[in-house]
Amino acid sequence: PTTRGIPFHTKSRLRWAWDAHGGSHSWICTLGPMRIPAAEVGMLMLLETAVGPLWVWLVLTEEPGSAALQGGSLVIATLLLHSLYQWQQRRLASA
Repeated sequence: PTTRGIPFHTKSRLRWAWDAHGGSHSWICTLGPMRIPAAEVGMLMLLETAVGPLWVWLVLTEEPGSAALQGGSLVIATLLLHSLYQWQQRRLASA
């Protein structure tokens, strides 16, 4: 069966992905700014953009292009390096 040209199983998978992502996104965006600086919250919001194509890939089995994978990898690597740098700075400051 289809609903407006979209197969029902695809629509239910989209709904599940939206619920999982939307719920966690709202929860994280509410609690995050209370615990970390605003600049880090902004950088973590970039992670949503980087992981978006992977959600589409997993849920709809659509393959993201090489530019999307390269851009997402760049954002994730930058966030990882920044987090490691911040962790090291806090560790040195407490020593």
